[in-house]
Amino acid sequence: MTTTVAAPVDLAPRQRGANVRALHAEWTKLRTVRATWVTMSIAIAAAVALSALNAASDARNWDTMTAAERLTFDATSTSLIGVLFGALVLGALGVKTISGEYATGMIRTSAAAVPARTRILAAKVAVTATATFLVALVADVAGFLIGQKILDRQGISASITDRHSVAAIVGGAVAVSAFAAIGVGLGTIVRRAAVANILMAVVVIGGQLVGTAMPATSQRFLPFNALQATVSVVRSDELLAPTVALGSIVGYAVIAVAVAGYLLHRRDV
Repeated sequence: MTTTVAAPVDLAPRQRGANVRALHAEWTKLRTVRATWVTMSIAIAAAVALSALNAASDARNWDTMTAAERLTFDATSTSLIGVLFGALVLGALGVKTISGEYATGMIRTSAAAVPARTRILAAKVAVTATATFLVALVADVAGFLIGQKILDRQGISASITDRHSVAAIVGGAVAVSAFAAIGVGLGTIVRRAAVANILMAVVVIGGQLVGTAMPATSQRFLPFNALQATVSVVRSDELLAPTVALGSIVGYAVIAVAVAGYLLHRRDV
């Protein structure tokens, strides 16, 4: 009697194919919704406008600044202040990518098409984070160039070729994309856009109110302060080092997505 042993089946190609299909499906969902492009356009325009206004204000007040204020002046951070607005708007876009599916019932279709629910979430986070990174990068570069053009009138501008400026521009874009991922996580956790957007606003801005009761060393890790630190070149005791700040924001995103993945896997869609 002979025994036939089945050859092991390599599932890796099949899994890669499923991942690619999930990514393609999420990209199709994102790009075919008109609100996506409207939101991205608003994020770029508002971030650039805010950066220009902030740079103009500092240039106008330069002559009245004290010696200490001039010594700690950060031309790069001044023209990248738009990331604070970008994080809020693109974070809301992240919320919309998943809460919209819950509102319309599309999430059931997605779950039927891709039974591995965590794959849906991973693909959605990857596509949203990538798209918002590119949008934030465009906004950062435009805001930086316009802001520095304004600051150059006072001879206090920074160069885009400086490695610290490049790190701030790219780091700010990565941080904003991480906030978009947090938005996807919050949208999955609460499943309602209104509630998730309120939580998103609390994460980006509202934490400052709670932070007043925290030790100064802990306040530096608050999302708002960490986001500011990612685009800062001049070091301050009130802010984390840019790499540490970026790491903390990415950590918040990982936690939000991990909780969302657990809940998506455990409960009914």
